Amino acid sequence: MYAIDDIAIVGSIVIVPLIVLLFWRRGFSYIFFASIFAIYLLFAIDEVYLPIYFGGGFEGEAVDISANLNLIPFYFGRFGTLQSSLMTLILNVVLTIPFGFGISFIAPIKPKTILWLAPLVGLITEGGQLLIMFFQPYSLRIVDINDVLMNGLGVIVGYILFRVFAYMYLWLTDRFAINHRGITAYVYNVATHADDY
Repeated sequence: MYAIDDIAIVGSIVIVPLIVLLFWRRGFSYIFFASIFAIYLLFAIDEVYLPIYFGGGFEGEAVDISANLNLIPFYFGRFGTLQSSLMTLILNVVLTIPFGFGISFIAPIKPKTILWLAPLVGLITEGGQLLIMFFQPYSLRIVDINDVLMNGLGVIVGYILFRVFAYMYLWLTDRFAINHRGITAYVYNVATHADDY
């Protein structure tokens, strides 16, 4: 049996230099934030999808996808209770808060865009786990619509935190007449344009 379980380390070594090469014309500050965002995504992938097992070792154990699948929102009886699921729900929110906060440093995001991007992040996260269940000899994960909702909520919370950060950053730097250079100039520009979208 073979396992893929080191994507975060391998990906960090491979993807960060690729980002530098691909976005070299965007400037150091953009590369810096794109690299942080890419590393976050790799660790999120590591947390959500890995390890993935291939090969033998589990012959005779068929994957019953329906046993690990919940498509009823706010229903917790299949895998426990609301109380026993609370930590998982909180962790699913926390997982995607950095996405909602950091995406604006990579691309301009309108509030309307977040409304469809948030559920899309949740669907991709859980959809990937469902896809892995088809190819893996047994399932390590549970695919739950509640995780989709919590992942989406995390993106929205992260975006709200970004907007609060942008407002506070502009207020503080204007109040103290701070001159911006390099990364602080990039952050100021991102914060300034947060209200434009």
